[in-house]
Amino acid sequence: MLPNDLALVPISNLNWRKTLQVRTTPNQLKFVADFEPVALVILSKSYVRAGNVDWHPLAITADDATIGVVALTHQKTRCEIFHLVIDCDLQGRGLGKDSEPVMEMML
Repeated sequence: MLPNDLALVPISNLNWRKTLQVRTTPNQLKFVADFEPVALVILSKSYVRAGNVDWHPLAITADDATIGVVALTHQKTRCEIFHLVIDCDLQGRGLGKDSEPVMEMML
C-alpha cells in the first residue's frame, strides 16, 4: 500500500460504524485511549469539546477501507494529534508513518 492511497475522512453518520472496527492491542491501548473502540472516545470528546478545544474526528482510509482513526484538535495558536490508531491487524506496514504527511496537510 502506497502513501498516496491514504486519506483522512471526517467521521460522519455514513462511516462511523466502520471506525468502530478499528482495534489496537491491549498493550498499546493505554498509550492511545482509556477504552475501545478508540473511535467512540474520539467522537465523545468531539461532542463534548473536551479540553474546551475543537475536535475533528477522522478515519484513516486506504482504497476505501477504514484502517485507522485519529483526532485533530485546534485551538487559536495550536493544533494537536490525539488517539492515532492503525488497526492492529495492519500494523507493522508503515501505515501510521505514511499517514503523517496527510495529517500535516490538515493542520
